[in-house]
This record gives sequence, C-alpha cells and structure tokens, in this order.
Amino acid sequence: AGSAARWVAEWAEERHGRAMERNERNEAEEEDETRRERRREEREAMETKHLRLGAALEQFIFLTDVANSALTFLHLTHIWYLLGLRLGLVDAVIALNLHASASATARKVFERHRLCRLAGELHDKFVDANPVEIKKAAAQEDVCCICLGKLSVDVKRLGCGHLLHASCLREVIERAGSIESARCPLCRSRALDGA
Repeated sequence: AGSAARWVAEWAEERHGRAMERNERNEAEEEDETRRERRREEREAMETKHLRLGAALEQFIFLTDVANSALTFLHLTHIWYLLGLRLGLVDAVIALNLHASASATARKVFERHRLCRLAGELHDKFVDANPVEIKKAAAQEDVCCICLGKLSVDVKRLGCGHLLHASCLREVIERAGSIESARCPLCRSRALDGA
C-alpha cells in the first residue's frame, strides 16, 4: 500500500510538473504573441506617421515652389516698374520672364489640383483592403509590388484582388494617365474592374 501511494504521489507530482511546464510555455507564447502584436502596432503607427510626414513634405514643397514663382513674378514686376516701360529689348526680356514665371506657377497649381482630384477619385473608386486581407497578406509575407514595403497601412484592393498602397496605386494611375486606363502591375488586368 505504501509503494502504491508513493507511485500515485510521484505520478501526481510529475503530472503537476508537466502542467506547470505547459502553462509556462503557453505564457511564454502569449508574451511572444503580445510582443509581436505590439511590434506590428508600432510599425503601423510609424508607417502612418511617415505617410503623414510625406504628405506634409509634399505640401511644403508645393507651397515653396509657388512662393518662389510668385516672388520671381513680383521681382520682375518691380524691376519693370523701376525701369519704366520703354518697349525696348530689356522690356521684352522682362515680359518673357514674367510670362514664364506666371506659366510655371499656373502649371504647378494645375498639377496640384489634378493630383488632389486623382487622390479623391482613388479613394472613391478603390476599396480599402479589410483587416482580414491585410493579415492574410502579412501571414504570406506579401509586399507591395511597387515599393516593396509591407502591406499594413493605407492599402487599396484593385478590381483583380491584388493589394497596393494607396500612394503606390496613385503612381500607377499617374503613369497610365487616367484611372480607366490604369492596369494592375502584377496581372495587367484593368485596375478598376479586373477585366
């Protein structure tokens, strides 16, 4: 009876030890999963921050270019005012430079307006990838075929089902000239409807 009790006690102790090891492994796995999830969230936050910084930098460059063209225009107008209008060679050169400066400013404003309109159409006509698609792409280690970045933030789904970052899709559409003529860079089907 003593050996049976000892055997039961050893068996219970061994079983308890295995259960403790399993619990420790499960806790370690949960901690690893928590760390991975935290790192993924930090990476997504950083990507979002970079997207915002990129947009702010793009806006700053545009405003700087427009301000530069406006200052050039004002400078040439001031020179023309100081010299007076004599309809000579200098006046012709100043007039040509004024025209070039005004044309450059108008081109920059028109291009910016076109890009803003394109961004609005892009968000209207292309569906955001849902979290399940993004997690599936992350599990398969898929990357954006344009920038080779991970597909985690600001991801759009094309008509054919492929995923791209919205900024990369905008580049594809800009190169194609219009949303209707844009094609998926992977399968060459039309980006809008996948045909």
